[in-house]
Formats: sequence, structure tokens, C-alpha cells
Amino acid sequence: MNNGYVKSPDAALRFALFGDPVAQSLSPLMHSAAYAKMGLAATYTAYRVKDAADVVRQVRERDIRGASITIPFKETVMALLDEVDENAAAIGAVNTIGNRDGRLVGYNTDGPGLARDLEDWIGIRGRTFVVLGAG
Repeated sequence: MNNGYVKSPDAALRFALFGDPVAQSLSPLMHSAAYAKMGLAATYTAYRVKDAADVVRQVRERDIRGASITIPFKETVMALLDEVDENAAAIGAVNTIGNRDGRLVGYNTDGPGLARDLEDWIGIRGRTFVVLGAG
């Protein structure tokens, strides 16, 4: 599946979404609009893949600089990466892969993003929170 909206195969930067399903995702449209607004020569393409190994293979083969990871691969892709940052390890899932000169590093931006939002809106320093969810 390829529903990227910027058609530039020789773009300097390639980004992607990997998962199953991905056809409904608005991420390619949103990222492509942001790249155009910023004047950035980049593409963002959604790929429906069969397994976590296919995610890693495609990131490497297509020289994708950064990838968003969605269901059902957030947990299974972790073991195939070169490195997983401490937030992703603590959460037990990766939603972002960075390609650092062929070294694939997994991150989870959900926890830090939520913490920043809570700090901005209600202040969380010194407080304990429990986050419940399954997605």
C-alpha cells in the first residue's frame, strides 16, 4: 500500500508509516502538507506490511530516515532494532524508528508527549499518575 501524496522518489528525506491497516491513515496527507509548508524535500508514505521483520527490512532498503509504527507491530518490532531508548523500553512499545546511518533506534513518543501536555496544563511535578489504556 502506498498512499503518499508527495511524489518525489529522489527526495532527500524519506519518512513512512508502517502497520496493518494503514489505508485509513491521514498521516501521509498531514506530513506531506507540513513538508510543503516548510519547503522540505521529503516524502511520507504509508506501507501495509505483513510482519515486524518487513518493517525493519523496508526501513533499511528504502533508506527511510524516520518511521511511524502502528498496530500490530509496536511491540514485536522492538526486538529487531539495534537500540531501544529508555522510554520505549519502560513502556514496552515503539511508535517511532529513527534511522541513524543504518542504525535503527526505537522510541516511544506517547509517554513523554503526554507528560509534557499534563505539565503544561495542570502541572505534574511531584505527583503520581496512572495511565490506563490499550492502544
